[in-house]
Amino acid sequence: MARELAHRIEQRYRIPLGQSATAIDTSEGEDADSENKVKVRVFNGSITAAARRASGFEGRVNLIGGRGKTRLDRRHHAMDAATIAMMRPAVAQTLVERENLRRGQIMAGGEQNWKSWKGSTFAQQKIYAVWLEQMRYLAEIYNQALADDQIPVFSNFRLRLGDGKLHEEVKKLHSKQLGDAWSMNDIDRAETPALWCALTRLPDFVWAEGLPANPERKIVVNGSHFAADDSVGIFPTNAPTMKLRNGCVEVGTSIHHARIYRILGRKKPVYAMLRVFTVDLPNKAGVDLFQVHLPEQSISMRNAEMKLREAFREGNAKYLGWLVVDDELELDLSAERKGAIAELLSEYPGISHWSVDGFPMKITLRLRPLYLAGEGMPEDALPGTKEILQGRGWWPAINKLFNAAKPRVIRRDVLGNIRDNSSRLPNSWSI
Repeated sequence: MARELAHRIEQRYRIPLGQSATAIDTSEGEDADSENKVKVRVFNGSITAAARRASGFEGRVNLIGGRGKTRLDRRHHAMDAATIAMMRPAVAQTLVERENLRRGQIMAGGEQNWKSWKGSTFAQQKIYAVWLEQMRYLAEIYNQALADDQIPVFSNFRLRLGDGKLHEEVKKLHSKQLGDAWSMNDIDRAETPALWCALTRLPDFVWAEGLPANPERKIVVNGSHFAADDSVGIFPTNAPTMKLRNGCVEVGTSIHHARIYRILGRKKPVYAMLRVFTVDLPNKAGVDLFQVHLPEQSISMRNAEMKLREAFREGNAKYLGWLVVDDELELDLSAERKGAIAELLSEYPGISHWSVDGFPMKITLRLRPLYLAGEGMPEDALPGTKEILQGRGWWPAINKLFNAAKPRVIRRDVLGNIRDNSSRLPNSWSI
């Protein structure tokens, strides 16, 4: 890491010929001074931990779950970043000396006075004293940033079209006689978009209900003729599925994004979600994947909530925005009184930032608290807290979530600043 960073600094600042960038590890207190060098000082984890403890910074920070560094609150990483930013070579030298004293005094079994060590020279002692005061002030700034919600936790997410991961098992197709009665569910399981279109274009088809039995039924699919006593292929389950070779494969893990809609013409606001599967998107450069038209026969549309499909047919679906995995949602959950979410909020009230962890069903999201990590969860946590942090997560229904919690979708730049007015990058949005 140190060498790589040194190379990047050398390239960035175009160091003159004859000079070089050098990564210098001061974890053992080595002197970093050298003429004609760009000095990149690297402090290992033990030095960082010693600095947090020796300065009192670790004990003063007000993270979720109590004072001090805790892995429950993901913002503990910022503690190390802040500590390293305040580090100085002379302070690192003093901390190494303190640690050596501690080890020696423990082995000797004598007086334990290593904590009072401030440096071997007057200059070191003065620098160390100034550093202690700076770290005290840093704790005040850090806690104020926590209180003001100014330490963001965010992930980079991929928006390009990738090769969606498909289910490993290829399943056998089922068959159904064309002249039998077909429910809407049966039709949506048609093996190909062409078959779906042929069935829904029949004169006796009724939207959302299907087809009655008809011994005279005939269709043509891609030039092939089928009579009522012929069998056609359908998928074996209701799960999102596509035809593959002589069988079929589930595509539930290959969701590129989800589109959020408001259904117009209702007395109360109604919201719905369209999960957009990778197999329905064109692999072409310059195409806005979040605006691509999806026909009724696409896998995405066939696996959408029926009320949303009806809204599309009636022209009553208003596109609000899109979500991807790792998107950040700011929610007002003050009205939650039941279930696992209520238990989590009773232990950690005020949790408002959530991360999208998936789209498991056509009407639900899977969310997890953005600031909380399951690895730091206490053993005596409530069952609901354990379920959300380490188990299945929280699965709120889209309509209820957007009506009750009034989500704000937050998009950030690489520095963590909220992005609202970019002409070419994803912006934050709310309903």
